[in-house]
Amino acid sequence: TGFGAASFVLSLASTIGYGAQTPHTHEGKVITVVVGIFVIPLFWYCMLVWGDAFRSVVEGFAQPTLEIVPAISITPLSSSTAPAATTSSNEGCSSNSSNNNNNNNNNN
Repeated sequence: TGFGAASFVLSLASTIGYGAQTPHTHEGKVITVVVGIFVIPLFWYCMLVWGDAFRSVVEGFAQPTLEIVPAISITPLSSSTAPAATTSSNEGCSSNSSNNNNNNNNNN
């Protein structure tokens, strides 16, 4: 039937290959390979064209939306409002390695 042939060629072109319809004769298999060589790149090209058209339509809808959204400005904090660090890097640490190093230096 016409619908069955179109379904077979579409599954061949899109490389889905459902497997429900397969050629049984040697000539049918050869014709399927030859048709596939032409329709797979053609289908790929059609997908690129349709994808580009879809992207153009989406960008057309997105442009007015970007103009409606107000701009947000973020100002950095000045150094006078930032809390100052008052502790040294070793203060509050109870590392045994620093104590051992001090003891070793005192013994020498």
